[in-house]
Parts: sequence; C-alpha cells; structure tokens
Amino acid sequence: MENAKNQQDGNNVPVVALGASAGGLASLELFFKNIPADTGFAYVVVQHLAPSYKSFMPEILSRVASIPVVTIKNNMPVAQDTIYWLPPMNELSIDNGILKIRKIDVGQGETRPVKPIDHFFSSLSRDYERQKTVIILSGTGSDGSLGVVDAHNAAAKIYIENPETAKFDGMPNSAMITKTFDFVGTASEIAERTVESSNSQRKEIRRNILDKLQGSTKDKILDLINEEYDVDFNLYKIPTIDRRLGKRMEHLHIKDLDKYLKYLVQNPKEIANIYYEILIGVTELFRDKEAFDLISSSVIPGILSDNVPGKEVRIWVAGCASGEEAYSLAILFLEAIEKLDRHINIKIFATDVDSHILDKAGLGIYEQDNALVKSYMGKYFEEKKGCVQVTSALRRCIVFTRHNLLKDPPFMNMDLISCRNLLIYFKSEAQDKALSTFLFSLKRYGYLFLGPSEQIKILSNNFDTIHSKWKIYRKTHDIKRLRDKTSMRPAVDATTETNNPRSPVVTQNMTGIKTEDAMEVLLQSYIPPSLMLNDEMDIIHIFGDAGKYISFKPGKALLNIKALTNESLAHVISASIDQCRVSRQIIEASETIKVEGSVDKERFYNVIVRPLGNSECIDPIGFLVSIDEGDKGFNKSDMSGRPVSLQEIESHSLLVEELKRTKANLYKTVSELEITNEEFQATNQEMLVANEELQCSNEELNSVNDELYSVNLEYHEKIDELVKVTQDEDNLLNCTDIGTIFLDSQLRIRKFTPAIQKYFRLLTTDIGRQLSDISCDLDVDEILRYIHSVIKTMEPVQYEKTDKSGNYFLIKIHPYKTFFESGDGAIISFVDVSEVKKAEITIKEKVDALEKINQDLEAFAYVVSHDLKAPLRTIGQLAQSIEEEIKDKLSPDNRKNFEDLFNLKRNMEALIDGILKYSVAGKEGARAEPVNVNDLLNTIIKAQSPVHQNAIEISRGMPTLTTEKVKLEQVFLNLIGNAIKYGTTDKSTLCINIGCIELEDFFQFSVGDNGDGIPEQHQGRIFTMFKTLDFPGKEKGTGIGLAVVKRIVESQGGRITVNSLEGKGATFSFTWPKQMKGKEPNNDDSPLHNPLSERDLVGTQGNRNKS
Repeated sequence: MENAKNQQDGNNVPVVALGASAGGLASLELFFKNIPADTGFAYVVVQHLAPSYKSFMPEILSRVASIPVVTIKNNMPVAQDTIYWLPPMNELSIDNGILKIRKIDVGQGETRPVKPIDHFFSSLSRDYERQKTVIILSGTGSDGSLGVVDAHNAAAKIYIENPETAKFDGMPNSAMITKTFDFVGTASEIAERTVESSNSQRKEIRRNILDKLQGSTKDKILDLINEEYDVDFNLYKIPTIDRRLGKRMEHLHIKDLDKYLKYLVQNPKEIANIYYEILIGVTELFRDKEAFDLISSSVIPGILSDNVPGKEVRIWVAGCASGEEAYSLAILFLEAIEKLDRHINIKIFATDVDSHILDKAGLGIYEQDNALVKSYMGKYFEEKKGCVQVTSALRRCIVFTRHNLLKDPPFMNMDLISCRNLLIYFKSEAQDKALSTFLFSLKRYGYLFLGPSEQIKILSNNFDTIHSKWKIYRKTHDIKRLRDKTSMRPAVDATTETNNPRSPVVTQNMTGIKTEDAMEVLLQSYIPPSLMLNDEMDIIHIFGDAGKYISFKPGKALLNIKALTNESLAHVISASIDQCRVSRQIIEASETIKVEGSVDKERFYNVIVRPLGNSECIDPIGFLVSIDEGDKGFNKSDMSGRPVSLQEIESHSLLVEELKRTKANLYKTVSELEITNEEFQATNQEMLVANEELQCSNEELNSVNDELYSVNLEYHEKIDELVKVTQDEDNLLNCTDIGTIFLDSQLRIRKFTPAIQKYFRLLTTDIGRQLSDISCDLDVDEILRYIHSVIKTMEPVQYEKTDKSGNYFLIKIHPYKTFFESGDGAIISFVDVSEVKKAEITIKEKVDALEKINQDLEAFAYVVSHDLKAPLRTIGQLAQSIEEEIKDKLSPDNRKNFEDLFNLKRNMEALIDGILKYSVAGKEGARAEPVNVNDLLNTIIKAQSPVHQNAIEISRGMPTLTTEKVKLEQVFLNLIGNAIKYGTTDKSTLCINIGCIELEDFFQFSVGDNGDGIPEQHQGRIFTMFKTLDFPGKEKGTGIGLAVVKRIVESQGGRITVNSLEGKGATFSFTWPKQMKGKEPNNDDSPLHNPLSERDLVGTQGNRNKS
C-alpha cells in the first residue's frame, strides 16, 4: 500500500543521484550505512561498469542499507526511501518521476563515448521542480563532470567525495574543476549532509504549511470532515489540527493548503485519512496500573457500598477508542462483586466518535500481553491466534455505541465516568462543556476519572479530590449544567447580576462553609419536585424528587420530557408548555392519570409551567415544570390568603435586613477571592496549555512506541529462530560421526566436529588458528594444495587415503559458499570408509569368482550344444540316406514316421540353439551404433514370405537410435515371427501392426496381431523358459523365444509387457533406451559371442511360451 502511494506521487519525490566507478563500492557502502530509513529521498546509483562484468552491487548494498535495493526496469516510478541500481551497459533518464532505460549496443553503430553518469545527471536536471542532489564518488575518468554542471544550473545540490579519501580520484577531481560543488568530504560526511537536507526540507515544508493554516480554507476542510463524519474539529485545539493537517500534506508532498482542499474534494478517501489522522486512539489494557489500583481500592468499594437489592452500577467511558479501558474497568468491578458475593448488575456505556474503532472494540481482540492480562487468562481472556480475546461474559457488560461528547445528549445517573486523555485535545470552551456534561450525568457522590494532564477547572468546588496525581474526583452535589454560547441561559435575579457581573457558580464565606450547601438543603426541603427544560423540551436540571416521574427506556439515550414521562402526564406537560409559550404566563393544570402497576390505579397530578427568560427575550428560552401528586393543586391562598400578625411582619423585616447584610459581606468576600483566583487561574491556565501540548506529543510518541514495540517483537522472534537454528546446528555437529573442519578464506579454523579429533589433534582453543599449525599424522601440505585449488575453482574435490594402521578414509573438500554464491573458505570432511573398502574387496572377489563360473558355464553350454547337435546331424543324415534307398518301398505310414523323425530332429536342434542363445542373451556384444529402426524393420520384413510381407504395417515416425543393432534386430525378429506364427489361420486376413511412442528417456515399440490372443490366466507366465501354449492347428514352439526377448530387453534397462484379449489378438510392447554409451567390439569370434549366428532359426521357431 505504501509503495503504491509513493509511486503515485513519484513526480514529487526528491532524488539523490550517485555516480561511481572504480573503487566506488567501498564509498557506496559507507554512504548507505549512514543513511536512515526515513529520509524521504529516492537514491539512484549509476556506475561505470564493463559490459561483460556481472555485478553483485544490489546484494552488497542490501547488507548495509536500511532501505530496499531494486534493479531498475524500464518505466519504473521512483518511490521514497528506495535505492535504484542501474545494470551495466544501459543509459538511464528520468521523466516526471519515471525512470527510463535504453540498452547500449556498441556493436550496432554506437560510436559516441559511453558516459551513463553524465547522461542521467543531465536528464535529472531537466526534470521539473524536483529537489535534486548529485553526488560524485570514487572513480577513474571524467564521467559525471558534464552532468554536475547541468545539475548545478538546475539548482541541484552538488556533493563530491574528497579525492584524498577516495580510492580513485579521477572522477572527483574532474567534477571539482567545474567549481559547481556545494560540499567536499568523505562518503560518511556526504551522507550526514544528505540527511540534514532531508530534515531541513521537512521543517521548511511543515513551516510553510503551518503558516498557511489560517482563514477560510482550513474552515472548509474541517467543514468537509464535519459533513462526512458529524464531528466538528473547530472545537479541537488549533495546534493539534495544524500538526495533523501538516503531516498529511507533507506525506502527499502538497505545499499549498488550497491544493490540499482541492485534493480532498477530488479524492473523498483522503477525508477519511485526515479524519483518522486527527483522532488519536492510543490506549491499552490497564494503562497506568497505579491509577487502576486506586480505582480498585478507593472508588469501586464506595460505589458498591449501597446495599439496595438489584442495584445496577452505571459507568460511562467517554472516548473509549478500541475499548481496552472499558474492559479494564469491567474486570475490576467484576472482581470486586465476586469478593462481595452479591448480585449486582454493571452496565458500561463505552462511546467514541470513530465507528471503525468501535467495531474493533466490540470484537475485543488485542495483541497486548502484560502480566495482568496473563493473570486473568481463562477467566476474562482467551487465546486466539497469537492474540487475546475477551470472554463473552465480560463482553456482555459493555455497550459500545457512537456518541459525540460535544453534541449528543449525555447518559444519566452515572456512578463513574472515565474520560482519560481526551480533554487535552479540546479548546477551553469545549473542555468546560464536556466537564459540565459529566457533572450533569453523574449521580451525587459519583466519581470522575480523568487523564493525568487534565483539570476540572471552574467545577473544582463541585468535586472532592480523591487523588490529585491520577485525577480521580467525587461529585459533592448537583448543580446546573454549564452551557456554551449557543445554549439557553436560565433567568437570574437582575439585581444580583448587576452587582456581581462575574456571577460565580460557587460561593464560599471566609469560614470555609459553602453557602450553596445551605441552598441545596433549602431547595431539597421546600421546593416542589420540578424539571427545568430548554426550548426543545429537553431536561436541563432536576429539582427535588422530580426524578421519580421520569424513566429511561432501552436504546439511544433521550432527554426529551415526552420520552421520559408517562404518556398521559407527558400530554398534560406538553399542552401546558404550548400555552405558556404563547401567553408567557404561568400555566396550571390538573389531571387524574392511570398508572400501570400501581395499587391505587389512578393518581391526581398538579402541573405548573413557568416561562424562563429575561426582558430581552421575545420568546421563553426554557420552562420550569413543577409536579405535585395529591388530591388538589397548589393553593396560593394557603401561603398568601392567611391573616398575618404584626409580630410576624416585624420578624420578617429583621430577617430581610439581616439577609441583605449577609449578601453584602458575602459579595465582598467573594470579590476578593475571585481576584486572587483569577491570578491563579491565569498562571494555571498557561501551565495547563503547556502541559496539554506536552501530553499531545506524548500521545504521539506512544503511537510510535507501539510501532517500535511491534518491530521489537518481530526481531525477538527472529532471534529465537536463530537460537534454535544454532542449537540444531550444534547438536548436528556434535552427534555426527563425520569429522568436519570449517575454514575461512585465510584457512583459519571456524569450527569443527568432535569426530575430527580422530585425524587432527584439535581443541576448542584452536578456533581461529591456521590449519597448518595443527599437528596430525596426515600429509597436511597435500590437503592444503587441494584446499587452495577448491577455493580458486569453486569445484569440490574428494580422494581416498590410508593411515599407518591401514584404515581407509575419504577426504572431501567443498567450497564454503555464501548466500550470494561467492566463496568464503572451505569445508573439509573425513569419512571412515574402512568397512566399505573391506566390503568392496570381498564383493570384488565374489564377482570375479562368479564371472569365472559364468564363463565356465557358457563354455560348457557351447560344448554340450555342440556335442548334442553332432549326433543329431548323424541321425538326420542316416535317416535321409535310408529314406532315399527305400522310398519307393515305403508305405504311407512309414513315410509319415520318417517325416515325424525329421521334424523331431529339427525341433531338437532349435531347442539346443534356443538354450545357447538364452545363456548368452544380455551379455555385452557389439559396439553401439546409429540404427534407423524403419530400415531395420524393412530388412526383417523382406526376409518373410510375400504373403506375410503384405500383412505387416509399420507406423510413421520410427526413430534412429544409438544402440546394439543385433540385439534390437533379434527382439523384432522374434516378436514378428510370433505374430506370423500365431496370427489368424486365414493368411489373407492376417494383419500385423508395428508402432512407436516416444517417452522421456525411452522409445516404446509395439508389435500387434489379430490372431487368437492369449488367455488372461496365462499372460503372466509366457516369458518363462520352456512354457508353451497349444493352439489347434498351430505348430508347437520350444518355449525359449520370448524368454530370450525378455532377457535382451531387460539388459538394455527396458521392460516388455503383453496386452491381449482371447480371440482379439495380442500386442507385445517393450521399451528401449534412446541413447547408450558405445562399447568396444568383442573380439571373441566363437559362436558363444555371436547370439544371432542362427537367428533365422529362432525367428521361425518363435513361440508364445505358455503352460
């Protein structure tokens, strides 16, 4: 989100351009190491690099910089607090905050010198109204010297690295010759200057903004907010509003207040941004623990001390923000009620003007995890995804609702009102209005809980101080609510107002006795129950026992008399007020009213309405409604119609005179006290203003502190992860049996495993020493030579060695690679392979023995086959000779016997040849060579009869392989011979399909026919030696052909399968590698090593081996 904002405003982001060449890496590292993460600048790094050089500059700068490093891509907008790096052989320009790159192709007619630094500096100088800073660092040549002149003419700041501290002074000296620079210093000093210019720029922007925050434009901005959110920020302190407006304007890079107003109109979302910027919602659970301890010990017991059954405790938390304070108070009350073991309902009204934060408060999910919260886990809090959430029982105690303290009617009959760190943002008159509201809302002897920097000012005589530091007060008596200029003012005695223009709310004689206490007693004792209403018929004040005639209903709090009284009584009062408003006379009315739930069912009420106002008011600004319950109305004659004695008249005169003298003395005393009080108030007010400003700053710091706390938690999590990784690494090194040494680039020992002590005499104290200094029984010089080779080539090396005891071990040397694939030392591993070596020797001996046995078996098989075939040839020759001599004398039965004899002889020869071929199948044969499978298949087909040639179809796309041609030919010859032999009986309908599918490393060939097929129960055994199937009318095979095929295919790493349905033909599929390494030709010319010497016979005698 933040990047999006920065990109949107990219045309206003100030740019710092840095040019460097040879030796510039160290200067750039030193510069960015001293740049904080919040300067607001975009940093563009342009280097003069060779075209073929692969730079790791972004990775290197990322290690030292506190801001992200990105490689520039075309049309990339600049953003604040980001480093942009230009890759080699590119030219860079900037247009209205957009970075544009162009590839430099020297081979395509590019004849001008390549000077990317000059090019970008000149481009930056043409980018309108942008704060620019150009920096020249270490480098050879003069690239950048022309660009700084253009930048200087465009009012850019020019900083040059001191040639004496730069590794190469060519570029700094060339730039200094132009005499356009503003500062020359080290890379770190240039970084300090850059940061200072950032701070001064912010101060200048803030100062310009604050100077313009006057007049109607700001009023219009506040009116926009008021229209949208119904909150009048004109009642907030001007410095608070100015700071918040200035911060938003600075963030948007808008220097003019009128432009910001226009931006607000065009972007309604910004109204929400400034609204939430002005509202500060800093709070936490049990904030200021000492204050809450006082609430628990000094306030809650007093509230709960009333033993009235079914008592409801009413609490109002004004400005509750995200609700932590409301939940904290609820917990304290619930804990106290639990200790008393009484049934007491508590109702907490938590209010704020911010609806969004009230939604969060209603969820009751917080990240805070202090000791108090932990102590209440399970009872009032539950864990939820790394946070804590209040329980439903605690949540039911609180009603969260939107309420504007300075506008909406207050809640009534409160036992406790908490409003902490809200009044400090209000103007003085708004503070008075809020305090008056609290005073009016509190019950008598109710408590007020304010922030540590807030005061109750002129209402101090209405409260007793429970604790001065934590601003906890207790209301002593009821008094009229203070009103602002727009509120109605009740009528007062003209004489008193003339003689005492200040009309203090509270008077006090010299003895310390409060006269208002006496007045309160008199009012409570003698006046009838009365209600003071404003012109809207809202209740302003309650006199006597009039509270029994009103009752609050669930829902939004309303103070209108119509909503709070019995419907019939409200009708009488409303009608009387209408008459009084017209006549401006006292109106009396009497009415019998039915009362639901009452024993008497009906009650008689006398109602008197008196207008309130002075002679300057045309219409009454309020009304005093007196209500009496009884059998008759007020009887004036009871007070004035009775005869009065002379003694009573004289006594009355004396009392009047005494009262006048008392008033005069009181007035004089009060005047003197007021003068003194005014002086104290003036001084106190100045201190309060200063304190409130500090408190505002403190609240902002708390916001920043919360963010830092979150970041700190993330760092702690990372540290915990690193600790666990380190522990895992240590345990792995300690438990491994592989001896390992980690060396740095200087061949000093970093760490080692305990198992290495078998080869090197290493101690923990040897860490940091050179490997060559460690004694061992091995050839260290040889090991060091290999290590240097590995570090140089970045290629691992391994070799075997034996020690003096004849033990074998494997030495592996690997380069130590960083995250950026650069070398930083080496890793040596020693693996004991003595057991493996012994096993290898044993295996080799057994393999050699088996090879000899195999050779003997092959020779034996050849000899046996040769010895068996010789008698067969003799039998055949004798039988043929006998047949020719007596063929004319043979009977048909004898001729058939001779034919069977010749067939048996041929089958026996085929069986012997098959056994011989099976014994050598899969052995190494001829050299691998390119084989065109299509040509190979055509050769095999041409050897068949014409009828069979026409039945065979080869699919397109047959590949060319590098393989042993003879073996592949033998596989195809067997499978095609099988298909011909066991195909359909009607040769005219015989159909054989040969196909090929290309796989990842193999080709899959298939040979299918339309013959009788193979029963499913026999398909698993057809590749077994001597297993044949009997097909009616078909010649029986030897049971060897498919076994030979299977052995050849598997020797090539492939596999063979069959897919067949009885009566639907059969398809044999086998895989063959695409490529195989060439082999030396076998020079043994014996038939044992020429398995295809009699392949024609195998081809004709191929069979489907089934039992």
